[in-house]
Amino acid sequence: MKTLKRFLSLTLVCLLLCGLLPSFALADDSTAGEIVLTDAAGQPGDTVTVDLQLTSNPGIVVLQVKSLSFDSTVLELSEVAVSFESGWNQTIVKETGSILLDKDPSANSTFTGAVATYTFKILDTAAAGDTTINLDLVACDKEENYVTFNVTPATVTVKEAGEPKLDVKFNHSVSIANNLNINYYVKATYLEGFSNIRLVAEKDTATGTMTREITGTVTSGYYRFQFARIAAKEMGDDIHVKVCADKDGVTYVSDEDVYSIRQYAYNSIRSDKTEAKLKLLLVDMLNYGSAAQTYFGYHIDKLVNGELTAEEAALGTAEAPTLVSHAGVTEIATTTANIAGNTLQLENSIEVNYYLTINEGQSLDNLKLVISYTSKNEGNPVITRTIPASSFTRNGNYYVAKLDSIESRDASCVITAAVYDGDQQISHARTYSIETYAYNTLNSTTAKQTLKTLVTEMMKYCNSADAYFTK
Repeated sequence: MKTLKRFLSLTLVCLLLCGLLPSFALADDSTAGEIVLTDAAGQPGDTVTVDLQLTSNPGIVVLQVKSLSFDSTVLELSEVAVSFESGWNQTIVKETGSILLDKDPSANSTFTGAVATYTFKILDTAAAGDTTINLDLVACDKEENYVTFNVTPATVTVKEAGEPKLDVKFNHSVSIANNLNINYYVKATYLEGFSNIRLVAEKDTATGTMTREITGTVTSGYYRFQFARIAAKEMGDDIHVKVCADKDGVTYVSDEDVYSIRQYAYNSIRSDKTEAKLKLLLVDMLNYGSAAQTYFGYHIDKLVNGELTAEEAALGTAEAPTLVSHAGVTEIATTTANIAGNTLQLENSIEVNYYLTINEGQSLDNLKLVISYTSKNEGNPVITRTIPASSFTRNGNYYVAKLDSIESRDASCVITAAVYDGDQQISHARTYSIETYAYNTLNSTTAKQTLKTLVTEMMKYCNSADAYFTK
């Protein structure tokens, strides 16, 4: 039986190759399959790859790529590799790019995915611009019907010859436990033999383009670069990055990668692999980002939650949280410094600002603000932060100390702060929290409604972060 099936398959292939199938029925267009050739880009002299992908397949037992069509004054075919489901016979003619795939004709295959990878060299003489790669193919099913495939050709973009190319691929992760950060990962093997390895990042701002040069650290075989402290209002901003590295006095530059917090959030919300608690957190995060955009008047024409479907929006927290104030003072007998007040800075990151007055004659040499709170992290560790006077800024008659390392999940934690001279406490201790600021804002008769909306969405986000990160 197997011999007979193989004989039928070979007969079908031979007839197909010889063009002796005029009596076969053509498949109806409604059952046409889809093939996509992926795009590529490079400079003259570069090697690029174009994948042949079956994205829709009504069922076949034979698939033949008869030939490739491309501009031989721009591209040179150097390699053909087939990656297909098991059980198929494969014949490859490297010189023409021809591929013949056939299988046992007893049952059609509806396989979708990668079929082959074509490797091209961009000729050194190639002019800058776009060129197209297409293919001529024929396929049939087990009933001996031709099967039509719509083919999306590849566009290969030839770039202007410029800086030497650094061939790397980027992976991403996003940190949302504290201030928002994007982490970029590049395999260390891509950068062997190079020095002065750095990530050059650009992001548009209200006042122009901001550029950062970020040094990476090597962890588990990857260079890790972190673009840190992305404000809530900036969740939708695209960040453009390139890896730069030096070798033999020459700087090599990678292709540009574009990513954003918004892109991460939507990819995760729309993935079946994302757990419900994370989807809740991410929808609340987008709502918080949109409220920040609205309050600060930042790209309000493109709010980051604007593309949520009704079903996705319903995943977020609906009810406003119930808030309490943690404000309080514990006095000591003698003071030479005072914490006059607290406030929250929300525009660039979540910061608790402490406004201090220092008595005349009080030395600043050993002076510091000591802050502590019990975190909601595993084991509920006591977190202590010490801010020396050398880090204080001035605002009129006040010294200002900033605490910017509180995780979103700890927004309701009671923070205790006091001024010390060495080991000696010299101010009353003041308690506060991010939730206290939100509580005061919502109970204010003068606060703008857009600010009240912002702190409400912020606390929804912080509470869902607490629920997500508390395993």
